[in-house]
Amino acid sequence: MRSLLSNVLINFLEGTAQAPNPENQEFDWTLALLIAIGCFVVPVVLLSIFVIIKKIIKIFKRSGKKKKSSLSKDAFLALFGKDNVISVDTVMTRVIVEVKDVDLVNLEELKKLNVGILITGNVIKCSSEAYAELFK
Repeated sequence: MRSLLSNVLINFLEGTAQAPNPENQEFDWTLALLIAIGCFVVPVVLLSIFVIIKKIIKIFKRSGKKKKSSLSKDAFLALFGKDNVISVDTVMTRVIVEVKDVDLVNLEELKKLNVGILITGNVIKCSSEAYAELFK
């Protein structure tokens, strides 16, 4: 038994398009289901696959960009002054250094190392994943 939509399509392709009589036709739910799947489910699945592939590519790109520190732990702390450092801590990608006097810290050399610097009172937060790895 042909559906209403398939009769319309066949008549259109044959060139004998006539208005179908809906009283004699039953609605074909399988065709409606296939159209719904084609219009809604397939695009969602394809978009999900695209997003997953994009995330995987991003993860692989990040894993190849591990930076190595150019200074040792002692040389990095020397930029803060030998007897000036009170404590050193790390949080994820930051090195948090508490100092006695901020004026003794060589901020220019830290900037040359491409280290982000945030000074709050006597606490200096240095944003660098490479140097944070040294202190873990």
